[in-house]
Amino acid sequence: MMWKGVGTMREERNVLNSDVEIPEVVLKKADDALAQIRESTKPVRKAKKESRFQGGFRYAQAAAIACAVLVGAGGITVTAAVVHHLWSRGMQGNIQATEEQQKDLAEQGMVTQFDQSAAQEEGLNLSSMEVTSEGITVKPMELIADGHFVHAAFQVSGYDLADGEEPCFENVVVYTGEDENAQDGWVNMSGSFYDGIVSNNNGEPVYEDGTPLASDETGNIVEHYKAADGTLEYVMTLYKTDPDESLLGQTLHVCFENLGTVEKTEFMNGIGGTWEFDIPVSGKDAAKSCELNTALENVNVTVRSAAISPISIRVDYEVTGELQTQEDDNGLPNVGGVVLKDGSKVLYLLNGGQSGYQKGSDTQAYLLATFDRFIDVDQVQSLLFRLHAGDQPEEYVTVDLPQ
Repeated sequence: MMWKGVGTMREERNVLNSDVEIPEVVLKKADDALAQIRESTKPVRKAKKESRFQGGFRYAQAAAIACAVLVGAGGITVTAAVVHHLWSRGMQGNIQATEEQQKDLAEQGMVTQFDQSAAQEEGLNLSSMEVTSEGITVKPMELIADGHFVHAAFQVSGYDLADGEEPCFENVVVYTGEDENAQDGWVNMSGSFYDGIVSNNNGEPVYEDGTPLASDETGNIVEHYKAADGTLEYVMTLYKTDPDESLLGQTLHVCFENLGTVEKTEFMNGIGGTWEFDIPVSGKDAAKSCELNTALENVNVTVRSAAISPISIRVDYEVTGELQTQEDDNGLPNVGGVVLKDGSKVLYLLNGGQSGYQKGSDTQAYLLATFDRFIDVDQVQSLLFRLHAGDQPEEYVTVDLPQ
């Protein structure tokens, strides 16, 4: 369904309760997410403490939606039917969703699951999809994809993580095509081991069961990397730097190398090993688009259109004048949340992405961002834009969607 029409704008200055003091860790999370979103659109190699990843990639042959093909370290190709069950622990932390919302995404064709126990109920054997190296087994759990973003979760078993340690792969490489060094095969990736910490509706970090964070005797936050059965999960988010291209129908080549721990960005106690997978991306572009053509006052930006899926958003802008930029801030507005039809506001949604200008243009710009929770697109009434102009206080402006 296409939404058409002209949106209206009203100023929203009191979205946040001024009496609530936002913890420093929350502000850091928001700043980290915005830093990702404000990245340059030029393909570059990037490095984080856990991952080495690249931007951009090329098309590969599409796979059937009803199956998944993975190539392990031994070079064995396995084809197996997709089995739909609820998500793994790490994926639920990456995209918070109720059981019904998870089923909704599956019914929309956005979820691919690889579940050995569930497959056995169907008479299938997915054990060859697991890759074991040095006694450590890695296997894919889920892949969730829309037209812009891919989220993938991998379970790690057989690794004895000591309490208080942070697990880390020394290298994580993801690309498409035949050559990992080819620029047209680069993929933007952010990934880490799931630590059991999520954001609540107020943007505050809590444990996945909703309880407040606890600190150890040294004052460090206690993280819950291990599940009840001792397994770990590595969760990654992938997307292309070109906002007009998609990972749907392509094959991801994923390689994990060496597993250990990390402290102050230093990789330690590594166990040498390699775990490789080829994963075709099945999913669905479920975004609903609307024309807005709404000027944001005092920032020289017009919101031309928006496309919203349950897990991401794309906004297209026209820049009509000079923007207030900073060293790590291109001055483009960010989406601070949404207003639902029942009047409630959902804030702190963005969980990475990028904003920038279309190739060859200095006036046509865009924002591309993923959400940290499921959004019922049919219930969205308005977008909340977070405006920032140099040293001026931030404010929120509401742009209504045509109904």
